[in-house]
Amino acid sequence: MSTDLSPNMIERMRLLNRRVRELMKGMRAGEGNDTAVGGVPLVEVGNFDNLLGELTRAAAWLQRVPPDAMLDVAWTKEISDYRRSLECLQQALPAIHDRLLAEKVRLEGTRTHLAAVSAWAGISKQTL
Repeated sequence: MSTDLSPNMIERMRLLNRRVRELMKGMRAGEGNDTAVGGVPLVEVGNFDNLLGELTRAAAWLQRVPPDAMLDVAWTKEISDYRRSLECLQQALPAIHDRLLAEKVRLEGTRTHLAAVSAWAGISKQTL
């Protein structure tokens, strides 16, 4: 069974799926190499912002898709692919969150150390 779903809408969904997969792949690019810590990839702000932007635009756009779109086989396939991408992202988010918290702690420790070194250097100058 088919609906009056525009081929342009299906192509737009394919393009959206491709972009989401590429952005998620970019977020996982650090796995297994020196840029990952503990098997969790480093998250680049640009990649995360781009992914969030794509998902936000998609949510707004998908709200305007007619309900009978699910009668179209090609559309149903693209929606299923999109759902799988979102499920993968959902599974990855806790590890990304943990990694970001660990990075925050590391940066705060570094900041504290630098402040102590700076204070020590200032006192050393005064005693010389």
